[in-house]
Amino acid sequence: MSGLSALDLLALSEEEQLIVRGLVHRPGSTMADLAQVVPLSLQELEVHVRRLLQDSQLVEQQLDGQSIFSVRFKRERQRIRNIAPSALDLYD
Repeated sequence: MSGLSALDLLALSEEEQLIVRGLVHRPGSTMADLAQVVPLSLQELEVHVRRLLQDSQLVEQQLDGQSIFSVRFKRERQRIRNIAPSALDLYD
């Protein structure tokens, strides 16, 4: 799964940015938790969350039969001395 970069955030709609911001403040939120934070109806929220999931912008996990959502951000890779970047790419 790819991570979300700062530039990717700019490409999201306003509603989707609200969802991502809500998940940054409350990672591991359910759809009901998001509905309390994001000012959208539950149906609109579900549409935007499904789109973000399809685009691999969000992560969905099952916990006790409930779907919980979170965001993975891209991190700059630190340069490791004496290891070629191509060798590190194998682990991505």
